[in-house]
Amino acid sequence: MKIQPLYEEFLTYLAVERNCSPLTIDSYKSDGRMFARALGELGVESDVEAITRQVLRQYVIWLRERGLSPATVARRIHSLRSFWNYIWDNEYVTANPFRGLTLPKQSRKLPVYLSEDECRRLLDGTQRQSSPFLRCRDKALLVFVLFTGARRSEVLNLRWVDVDMDGGTIRFVAAKGNKTRVVPLAEDASKELQCWREMRPRCDHDYVFTTQWGARLGRRAVGTALRRALDAAGIEKPDITPHKLRHSFACLLLKNGADLNCLQRMLGHTRLDTTGVYLQATAEDLREAMGRHPLNDAESD
Repeated sequence: MKIQPLYEEFLTYLAVERNCSPLTIDSYKSDGRMFARALGELGVESDVEAITRQVLRQYVIWLRERGLSPATVARRIHSLRSFWNYIWDNEYVTANPFRGLTLPKQSRKLPVYLSEDECRRLLDGTQRQSSPFLRCRDKALLVFVLFTGARRSEVLNLRWVDVDMDGGTIRFVAAKGNKTRVVPLAEDASKELQCWREMRPRCDHDYVFTTQWGARLGRRAVGTALRRALDAAGIEKPDITPHKLRHSFACLLLKNGADLNCLQRMLGHTRLDTTGVYLQATAEDLREAMGRHPLNDAESD
């Protein structure tokens, strides 16, 4: 059987039965197109019966030759594995070439994040905008992320019905992994949200963050607000994205004594070892600080 119609059926399954987001569907589409392109260049027929473990190994090499990192290669193979599990479960194939397939070892990078001083400067940077609207909205937006560790998708999907000002909590609904979690809302964050609520234009929807004209905030707008504040604050640390603010939230809490299990629940991580990478990041900071110990260069007796 040809791969293309089966892959289209798989995408429909993800959208209809699994209720995956459009971004997730687009990611799977991209992975499918790349696999089809690779098969063409490798001279392999685009048929499920032609896909063997050896073909998959050739595909891994093909991806690596194009400069993709081990993590990106693993993600693209994971997409294909999910597709294969689907056609296996529906008895379109009788063999599973993904069993026993080994992938390039991934080196886990430590998360990049802003220090406490940089976070304060970042928030001060929001107040250097010429527009009163941007000063209010951008500060509320960035304060919210730094005080809750929210993902960008969670910020964009946040509704006022999920904000409990009196109880001091935020509810993230249908977040990553389709799990709902409740996160404490700090008093400072609550104050900024209240100020924003008074400034927010009248809308026919309940989403918290909007444009100046009341439209629901788009994906790029979060990054634009962050870049404005970074530039105004003079912070030149490279690769600071909205997701790095989530890293900043986690690392700052750990450095100030937060419990790893509590942090796991606040971030919505399924596995504790995912949260544990922030421990490694803060440990690196401690090693760097020890390197500046005043006796570090003292001669031994």
